[in-house]
Amino acid sequence: SLSIASVCYGLFIDVYNQLYCSQRDLHQVVTYTLTNSSYSLTHVVGTGYNGSFSFRLNQPHGIYVTVQRSLIVADCGNNRIQSFA
Repeated sequence: SLSIASVCYGLFIDVYNQLYCSQRDLHQVVTYTLTNSSYSLTHVVGTGYNGSFSFRLNQPHGIYVTVQRSLIVADCGNNRIQSFA
């Protein structure tokens, strides 16, 4: 079974069967391929430390993934919406 080390505040499944999880307390977004049986998570964005630089997140919550696989993140601690290609 899949074990995630932090609470997911936002979940999203894209058209490619990727499950995205925003981990508020770890300041990052991870993904998991639902069609894969390896149960491994892949780090997508964030560094694990909060911050206001464009490559850092601060308490991410809501997430959305476009058909072109751009990730939109509600970066709540920084009061902004960020987009990652």
